[in-house]
Amino acid sequence: MWFGESEANVRDVFDKARAAAPCVLFFDELDSIAKSRGGNVGDGGGAADRVINQVLTEMDGMSSKKNVFIIGATNRPDIIDPAILRPGRLDQLIYIPLPDEPSRISILKATTRKSPLSEDVDLMYIAKATNRPDIIDPAILRPGRLDQLIYIPLPDEPSRISILKATTRKSPLSEDVDLMYIAKVTKGFSGADLTEICQRACKLAIRESIEADIRRERELRDNPDQEIDMEEDQVPEIRKEHFEEAMRFARRSVTDSDIRKYEMFAQKLQTARGFGQSFRFPQSQGAQGSSQGGGAGGGASNPPGLEDKQDDLYS
Repeated sequence: MWFGESEANVRDVFDKARAAAPCVLFFDELDSIAKSRGGNVGDGGGAADRVINQVLTEMDGMSSKKNVFIIGATNRPDIIDPAILRPGRLDQLIYIPLPDEPSRISILKATTRKSPLSEDVDLMYIAKATNRPDIIDPAILRPGRLDQLIYIPLPDEPSRISILKATTRKSPLSEDVDLMYIAKVTKGFSGADLTEICQRACKLAIRESIEADIRRERELRDNPDQEIDMEEDQVPEIRKEHFEEAMRFARRSVTDSDIRKYEMFAQKLQTARGFGQSFRFPQSQGAQGSSQGGGAGGGASNPPGLEDKQDDLYS
């Protein structure tokens, strides 16, 4: 649904659901259209508030005989308008946690079911991978098992530049988009966080292009005699305005507390496994050996030729 005719689109969606009943009406990313009202200043005359008002009206007008089940999904329940969670609307809250290992295996199999995988691709091993090393059973980290701990820190500035360039390599960027500056101001951002910024900027450009096409279609419909080039792309590039808007929603998914926790775990594991950096051979070992062998009254020496008869440990 696009802003401008959003209320009409909401009505149309619910009308189609009533006509197709019994059915399930699923709203993904519910927080995009059901944010708490009153805080959307400067959004085109309160368009967001009008959308949620229309959604509430349609929910209240949905007859129980229509057998239309409404489901919404969000990972930001804290910003959902409380009115939509009242009894008779979306009144059943179902918390879906992160997938456990069997669920991750099922997800990997479902995602790759149409892809030709080599026999050496172990999806079960991938499912065991985790970003929570602090809760792994220590037995699996013993020598001979997963005994190599590789701590991958957050990307530094050159790495962030590379990530941004790789993410936007197939996207037409305007010359005024300075990826190096974005990398400079996003210290502490993960690769996924940087990718989200680029994807959001791309979506904003696509949305602007679609809205421009809709306006041209209206102009052509209102003025049939007017010559309008419908093939011309009104938004041929992703401009800096799109990135500036995307940066408003940028967020760090890995906090400083998480980083300290991972660093402490890596240090703790390294210390628990051995001597760390403290192991050194004694400097006087050779000197002591020669003094013991050549000093007066030293210990008994082997008879001549006996050394040659000793077993060779490396034969």
